[in-house]
Amino acid sequence: MAKEEKEMFQNKGQRYVTKGVMDSLPVEFQALCWNLIDQNVQKQLPLDYLQIFEFSTEKGNQKLVHRQEEPEERKEYLISPKLCLKSVSQKIWVIDSGEYQTMLLPEEY
Repeated sequence: MAKEEKEMFQNKGQRYVTKGVMDSLPVEFQALCWNLIDQNVQKQLPLDYLQIFEFSTEKGNQKLVHRQEEPEERKEYLISPKLCLKSVSQKIWVIDSGEYQTMLLPEEY
């Protein structure tokens, strides 16, 4: 009998953001990360317990790479400078422990 895998990021009521993320990532980008995860859940895509968001600037635009390792998935987004309060270069992790979800900086792990 195959081991039943728990679907990731189902418990939206238990979400936390660390102080490091609060201090370095605008709340609009935090909301964008949660929203991208929720869209993938809604589409019933298989999600890894670790979601990686990499913010950078490219040719004056804010760039966001959203990726995971298992199954391997990578999507890139360009955000118009008109929608950004400030440009950000930052890597963010979102981890689903099963009981709760935490948005953190890799160095806070």
